[in-house]
Amino acid sequence: ALDLQYQKWLFSKVNTATGGYSSDAGIKLRDRVLKEAKVLPNDIIDVSSFMDAFVDVDLMDQCGKDLADRFIKVKPSKILTVATTGLVIAIPMAKYLQVPLVYARKQRSVVMADTFDAGYNSKTIGQDRQLLVSKDHIDEEDRVLIVDDFLSSGSSQEALLRIVSEAGATPLGGGG
Repeated sequence: ALDLQYQKWLFSKVNTATGGYSSDAGIKLRDRVLKEAKVLPNDIIDVSSFMDAFVDVDLMDQCGKDLADRFIKVKPSKILTVATTGLVIAIPMAKYLQVPLVYARKQRSVVMADTFDAGYNSKTIGQDRQLLVSKDHIDEEDRVLIVDDFLSSGSSQEALLRIVSEAGATPLGGGG
């Protein structure tokens, strides 16, 4: 009986949070999080069994399609994410939106001469980090959708937003 009460409570919370909108992908993702995710001591949600070190590509593709459908009306010209963490959801979103994907690196590479950069605090490693995006990849003409994993504290998303602002581009919102 308690399990049924919990399911009703959870359903009402999801319904409230989504405005009544739910999709098969969202339900599948919710179920995987509830079944497999672990909360680590520093309040990080470990989803490495299906979304990080071991990726369920079908689920990420379905979630990417669902998110792309939600953002198609804002007509992004690019998606911006963080290297590794945001790529698993940003790649299928870019595919369905038919826009280029730009990812911020955490270290400068030899091909990055001139960059936008923004600092953030990484909860997963407990240190301040830098995000770098080549100035060749974002400009004032762009309408940018920021996509990152849902596990973060939001500091990397804020850093991406600062990069979009520094580029003079238009931020459209965030997903992931």
